Amino acid sequence: HPILSGLSLTLVAAWFLIAAGAAKCWMGFSHRERRGWVWIAVNGALSILLGILIFSDFPGSGLWVIGLFLAIELMFDGCGAVGLAFAARDVGERLKS
Repeated sequence: HPILSGLSLTLVAAWFLIAAGAAKCWMGFSHRERRGWVWIAVNGALSILLGILIFSDFPGSGLWVIGLFLAIELMFDGCGAVGLAFAARDVGERLKS
């Protein structure tokens, strides 16, 4: 049953995006004193938005949205990781001084 499996996977992805987005927002806002926290919070907000968009057009979205939204999520996840890496590098340089 590939269609039923695709629809089920879409629902799982939607719940995952919402849960992961909430965790990323919490992590970003809890580290406001660090540089780059905004990227983590934006990444979390985008994840929550993508999860809600999946639910709003379900079941029609179940046939095409998995690949598109997860690709967008991964691109923003990478941007957040790069921002966090730059912030960590700055902290490391300050510790050496």
